[in-house]
Amino acid sequence: MEDPYSFCEICRINHTSGKKHSFSSKHTARLKTILKKFGSKISDSKKKLLNPVISKASSELSAVNVWCYMCSVEVKRHVADHHAIIMDAGLLEHLATSEHAKKVHQFFWENRLSKEQKKNYLVNEEGLDSFKEALKNALACYENEEETQLKKQAMKIKAIECTQTNVVNQKEDDLQITTQSEQQVWTTCNRIKWAKFWAFIW
Repeated sequence: MEDPYSFCEICRINHTSGKKHSFSSKHTARLKTILKKFGSKISDSKKKLLNPVISKASSELSAVNVWCYMCSVEVKRHVADHHAIIMDAGLLEHLATSEHAKKVHQFFWENRLSKEQKKNYLVNEEGLDSFKEALKNALACYENEEETQLKKQAMKIKAIECTQTNVVNQKEDDLQITTQSEQQVWTTCNRIKWAKFWAFIW
């Protein structure tokens, strides 16, 4: 016997309305919310196609995932290693895959959406190639900036070490002078004491 229930990924419920469910007010409202939410993230990511953004490595950013409503999978939003993070690179790569394009087509057909909106949820091959080309320059600039910052930090540390060395040397010199002065005072006092002692005897 055929199961009368169907599961709606958008509403996350089982129903028996068949294709009519896609036209229900609840489904339509939920779909509108999802498309706006997901579309906003995609729009933000696409801004980086020609202007890639690279940040310092961060465990928080590395763990950020995005749920793709078309593919029903979690996608790593950023591409990261131990040194840097390429913002939105993971999501952009996903949007450019052929599998995602197929799922978008199916999603739009099942939910009776306008075909004109499809491009908003896709990244074409030319766009991804442009991103990768721009990324080469962005990475080169980032590496140069990091190297410059490291050199500045090294110079700062060296300057601090030199200052500390000078302070230690100065303290050692002051201690040596103080010791010599104390020795001279002790010798003088000792001589005076013994002179008085011999004077008393004689």
